[in-house]
Amino acid sequence: KNQGTGERASHLLPNKAAAVALHTVGMQSLHTLDTSHGFQHANGYQNMCAHSCYRFLDSQTAFEDRQFAGLLRALQKNECSERLQWFKEIRQRRRRAAVDVEASPLSIVFTTPDEYHLLSYKATVARIKMQLQQKCMEPYDAFRAFDMNNKGNLNCTELYSGLTWLGLRVSPDEVYELVRKFDT
Repeated sequence: KNQGTGERASHLLPNKAAAVALHTVGMQSLHTLDTSHGFQHANGYQNMCAHSCYRFLDSQTAFEDRQFAGLLRALQKNECSERLQWFKEIRQRRRRAAVDVEASPLSIVFTTPDEYHLLSYKATVARIKMQLQQKCMEPYDAFRAFDMNNKGNLNCTELYSGLTWLGLRVSPDEVYELVRKFDT
């Protein structure tokens, strides 16, 4: 509203269909403070993507799994290394606490090119879980069976052999990708 007259303000851009909203960014959602004439709220997925992007711009590192897909979709045209460099620079300028973002859950944004790579990873994990269930194995039992040298960790060769034994057809590149994701 126009101050003094109490009348509704004119359009943001005359003769154009443009509207804006002023939001605050909470941990779980956006909170609308004010809107211009004609503003329409987005649907749930769009709000989640916008919220994730605002939090990324704010240099936050604590994200939920479901927020990564939207964030990756928004960032997919940028190389992973460019994202990391930008994020570190912005975080430093904002005087945030020194946190190794490459060791945080957000590291997935700096190592995964787009949401489809994330989906591929999730599909592979789901296939592994399904095969373990079919063989009536718990993850710990599978780990012990795959750990050929009994050192308490799996190398890529052991994981590849184990997944092949489960009946999964995976390429060596997929195994390396799994190990990289498991380590983050």
